Amino acid sequence: MNTKTLPAWAEAAAVVLEACLSEMAAALLLQEVEQKRLLLQKQGWEVQITGRKL
Repeated sequence: MNTKTLPAWAEAAAVVLEACLSEMAAALLLQEVEQKRLLLQKQGWEVQITGRKL
């Protein structure tokens, strides 16, 4: 196996992390809020999430 043709894995991981981390964090947060919507309503919190695709 020629190691000169292997990708720079650390650099590739950094690029993916930079590109995807914020979207994944936001998606997980929204999912958590959706799962807890009923509990939040029982506590007097009204949750309204609106958005648009860019």
